Amino acid sequence: MAWNWSAETVLIGSLLIGIVNSNLIPDTIRNHNISHKDYKIHGKPHATKGTVLSHLLSHYDKTVLPSSHGGNEGLPTTVKVNLLIRDGSLNDDKTEFSTTVTLRMNWTDQRLAYHGSSKHPYLPVHDGHHLWTPDIFFNNEKSAHFHHVLTPNVLYKIYPDGTVFMSSRLSLVLGCPMDFTWFPFDRQTCQIKLSSYGHTTSEVALMWKEQNPVENFNFTAGKHVIEAIRYGQKVSPTSSGDYVILTVDLTFQRLLSSYVSHYFLPTVSTACIPAKC
Repeated sequence: MAWNWSAETVLIGSLLIGIVNSNLIPDTIRNHNISHKDYKIHGKPHATKGTVLSHLLSHYDKTVLPSSHGGNEGLPTTVKVNLLIRDGSLNDDKTEFSTTVTLRMNWTDQRLAYHGSSKHPYLPVHDGHHLWTPDIFFNNEKSAHFHHVLTPNVLYKIYPDGTVFMSSRLSLVLGCPMDFTWFPFDRQTCQIKLSSYGHTTSEVALMWKEQNPVENFNFTAGKHVIEAIRYGQKVSPTSSGDYVILTVDLTFQRLLSSYVSHYFLPTVSTACIPAKC
């Protein structure tokens, strides 16, 4: 018996067979292209960290302050700062202080919130140029540079609640006014000052982290040793608005050992020999 199928009949039959087959395929097979379901956005699983990050940044505008979203409109974006002072040295001739620091900051951006998991507590971000970041600068900086060996020494992490953590290593040469009245028994105090370049206190609330805001490796700065480290903050009023300045005061005491052997002993010897001390 010959079958005479019309085009419409073939199309309807194909659709019915597809529906039946789809209902018979287990979910584990149908979703074989999803490697894990640890990350979710709006309750939907995403395959990789890169997929989640791409979704978060698909309509993201890094020129807009994080506090403009999530019911925080009108409030400043809080940025908490931690500073690790890795080393340092004083230059008496140029009255400057050179140091290498690790600058760490964190803030909350509700636009980057997602559903995380205990296995993957944060999203690593290798290129932070797509994110809003604080426009921090060092007020008394003479020169500075980032470190790029073997890779750029900068790290970004995004946590499920939208908290962004940033860490960067950089070297600074800072101006440090000095007083040599009591040389070589002098003490010098150098400052590290940082603030937002363009955001006033009404836009960015810059503050020190609550615990251990300033850390150091107890280094010896050439001919000096660190005697004390103090930190604080102040508000600087300008014609364009008020700006928060975070400060670190490092007090250095000069080491006398080299001066005793190179200056005092030869002087005493020279004075005593003619007088037959």
